[in-house]
Amino acid sequence: MILKVTKSCLIATILLYLAACGVSGPTWQEKYDLGVRYLSEGNYEEAIIAFTAAIEIDPKQASAYVGRGDAYMVSGETEENLATAQADYEQAIELDPTCISAYLGLAEIYILKGKYEEAHDILQKGLDVIGDVSLSDKLKEVNLLLDRFKDNTYIDFTDITTAAQDFMLKIIDEVLQENQQKIYQLLTSEYRHLVENNVLPSALRTQMAEYKVSLHTATDYDTSQPIGEIELREENGAAALYSAMIVKGALVHTQILGTSVNWNWNGHFEKNSNFYGYSDGLESTQYIRMSMSGNCIDGLLDGDITTYFPDGELESRVETYASGKPMGRNDLAEDLVITIDRGSSVEYYEEFKLW
Repeated sequence: MILKVTKSCLIATILLYLAACGVSGPTWQEKYDLGVRYLSEGNYEEAIIAFTAAIEIDPKQASAYVGRGDAYMVSGETEENLATAQADYEQAIELDPTCISAYLGLAEIYILKGKYEEAHDILQKGLDVIGDVSLSDKLKEVNLLLDRFKDNTYIDFTDITTAAQDFMLKIIDEVLQENQQKIYQLLTSEYRHLVENNVLPSALRTQMAEYKVSLHTATDYDTSQPIGEIELREENGAAALYSAMIVKGALVHTQILGTSVNWNWNGHFEKNSNFYGYSDGLESTQYIRMSMSGNCIDGLLDGDITTYFPDGELESRVETYASGKPMGRNDLAEDLVITIDRGSSVEYYEEFKLW
């Protein structure tokens, strides 16, 4: 008994001595800094472990939750990761209503889920509390996204029928392969058939994996609506649009290829249109090729835009645009622009717009 008591006293004495000498475990800050380092190195699993350790040491530190949320976000946009990151950002805001990065992170999750109203609301809440410029800038981006879907054509991919999903997977595969003949065939036949049988709406916007997709068709053949059109964009990567339409009695197949930055047309683009049966002062059976090339910034034509005819039917021209508006043309109102998803003849001015 005396031996046991003596042993216990010895242990207690050692612990008191260590405490008196200032020997202790790692602090939350040390674990947090370790998580930041791992995150910057791309070691996301270790970053999550480090941030979790920081939270266990001091669960009142908002920045540790933000760090772990960021680590889950970059680990892969799975449903589980997004849910965990969302919970972390929400907890960070609860602990610190002035935590700007938590508002931005939570808004990004809502955007990825297509919940733009929620993204708008959380950013506005942050602005009301803090008034930071980064929140204001992000709110402007979200407002553009809201405008893009104001016509209520956005549908979550999981909410459309299996037949519709199969068609979209099929046509997107053809777009990625730039198989124009097959694309136009799908747009003018199978897509219209699906619309007529109420399998797909006449206008649809959705997101599939890393692509945002827009489909549109007309219920009748006129000069203002495409017969069928598909537009595909990556967040930062490729952008493409294919359409079949009727313009002044001609069947027109159009291909536009370019690059996308932040989901919008940016940089160089090439547009090629084939007119079949153009009847505006030319033989009705005439086949015309028209091409256009230039640059766009945030979805708007900008700089010198060259329109030319590879077969030489008409003279080429170069026109200058500034933020989507043609320069040096007083006969057009400043806001008179024709969107690419409504067709164009060689006399129309165009604007690449967000959708």
